[in-house]
Amino acid sequence: MIVTDVTRMYGDRVCVAGYIEDGSPIRPVCGHYGPTEAWLRPDSEAPVVPFTLVELDVGNMQRAVTAPHTEDREVPATGHQIIRTLELKEQMQWLDRTAFPSIGAIFGARIYSDDDTQWGRFVRVGEGVRSLGTIRPMNLEWLDYSQYDGSWKYRLRFLDQSGEQFRLTINDLAFRRRLDELRNSGQPPTAAATATLSVLQRQEVFLRVGLAREWKNGCYLQITGVYGFPR
Repeated sequence: MIVTDVTRMYGDRVCVAGYIEDGSPIRPVCGHYGPTEAWLRPDSEAPVVPFTLVELDVGNMQRAVTAPHTEDREVPATGHQIIRTLELKEQMQWLDRTAFPSIGAIFGARIYSDDDTQWGRFVRVGEGVRSLGTIRPMNLEWLDYSQYDGSWKYRLRFLDQSGEQFRLTINDLAFRRRLDELRNSGQPPTAAATATLSVLQRQEVFLRVGLAREWKNGCYLQITGVYGFPR
């Protein structure tokens, strides 16, 4: 499996996604709770991170799987091994190969908006053909890194290739940690966001976009990976 997404859920629970040998997208699920951060460290020398190639036993699609989360596959909680990490050129080639022309094309379903805000975007449970995909954004407009109700928010406003504007929460674990490290080093949050966005705007950027689990009206869109490469 080529890992493309590692995101934060809650507690020590994480969400991992990627592609197996035949090109099928999968989201490994183990037990009633996993994977957890412990699953990300099968080897004390190196963790499972985006673009690591992992050897693991992949089971059948979960019986309780419901569209649009069609990628859930059962895996053991232990026994997986890290083979290597893809080179930068390989990473970019893989993202380009899996890219969709727009956000809407990823899910194969109508994207709805919350009544009280233009930014809450979701797909209804039972609709759509997939819950994960890649896009090349046309324009990165704004990165929000701020505290609200005691927790830190990470949100990106951008245009996809169709020209539609989105502002989505970023759940990319590594991306969040990089912003937190800048803040912990003494940089004001706004300055950390501005500097990070400035770097991304000079790069060739791919976004991994996925659907969260069901909540309220449906499954909400979120950014599961932010990857920039030198032009």
